[in-house]
Amino acid sequence: MQSAVLQFFLFAVVLLWTIGHTVPRFWSGATVPRQEAPRIRLRFEICSQAARASALAFLSIATAQSSGQWPNVLNLGLAFLLGLGRLFADAKWRRIALHQVNVLLVATLALLLASDFLPLLEMGHDRQVSRALAGALGSLTAAVLIAFVTPREWLPPTPAKQTPFKLPEAKPSPEETCSWFVAVVSFQWLSQLVWKGWRAPVELHDLPSLPWYDEPLWVLSNLMKARSRYRKSLWTILSFQRTEILTMCAWIALAFSVELVGPLAMYQLLEYLAAPNDAGLHPSIWVFLLFAGPMARTVAFQQYVFTSTRLVVRIRSGLTQELFHRAMSSLEPEDDVINKVSAKDDVGKKQSTTTKAGRMANLMASDTESIIRARDIVQVGIGVPIGIVITVIGLYRVCILV
Repeated sequence: MQSAVLQFFLFAVVLLWTIGHTVPRFWSGATVPRQEAPRIRLRFEICSQAARASALAFLSIATAQSSGQWPNVLNLGLAFLLGLGRLFADAKWRRIALHQVNVLLVATLALLLASDFLPLLEMGHDRQVSRALAGALGSLTAAVLIAFVTPREWLPPTPAKQTPFKLPEAKPSPEETCSWFVAVVSFQWLSQLVWKGWRAPVELHDLPSLPWYDEPLWVLSNLMKARSRYRKSLWTILSFQRTEILTMCAWIALAFSVELVGPLAMYQLLEYLAAPNDAGLHPSIWVFLLFAGPMARTVAFQQYVFTSTRLVVRIRSGLTQELFHRAMSSLEPEDDVINKVSAKDDVGKKQSTTTKAGRMANLMASDTESIIRARDIVQVGIGVPIGIVITVIGLYRVCILV
């Protein structure tokens, strides 16, 4: 951490990120359609600007005292300038600059904690932290927390290249404009709907608006693009919802990985209580992990449930619309998709008297339901390898103790 390699790497990445988004726009000379920038939430913006300025000032004072924090000052200075510059930019650049500022803040906070504050957790240390450095840590933490609870700025989606359907005009939805804390942890954007359902029956107009990426026609167009590349439904679904499937894998892997953080912290805390003089780390870290471990596991698993439920809804919506679309586009009654699918079950059997509507209902109900029930196979594919690794590590530790 003291070599400042990571700080310089972070600075270079953000600088190249900025150049990569600004130079092509001016070099090409093309006219970029200017979107109306979303309204700035003044109280959040003032607090975030003040927290970033305070962190930069405190860290500059700490650098003047010890001259060891100037790479972090460089990153915070870039974050402060980008934060000011985004106020005078267009809508697209404002969002890009905000992402860059948040990356700089989170990475600088992590580097500062790792280099100057994690060693304070060792028992019997003789380190001293200056007031300026402590003030920089507090201001930087406040800046990150403010960014975490600030509502997100909504932008209309970029126009699709080619879609067979005319999509309705996109409008902001509570899911898209809520803060990251609400989106990941609390799901507070659903609280109003829950209260309405508790007081009275919920009507259709009481439901919040759908995000643009959940629009049924957009889902159908994406499914049809995937279907044009693959004939099998399995590969169609994997291509159609690959981002959601990968997100499910990431969340369930995180949930399984932090499953044992709480028991491990409890074990280490009991070890400290049994022999305080033999402890190498301060017990406050284990008390913190007793809360952070189960909390992280709960958040990760609930995000997996949310993502998998959205996956199921999109697959059901896409397959149902595709079935109706193909059935309605069939010109000959004997050559439509319903008869083709049902003919496989009629070979060698007595011709049934079911109607086309009945076979369509069967396809939408049982067959589609059979497909979406396989969503939890992700838990098996991710959980089994992680369980094997944890078991091997546990057996290795037992063998060492024996």
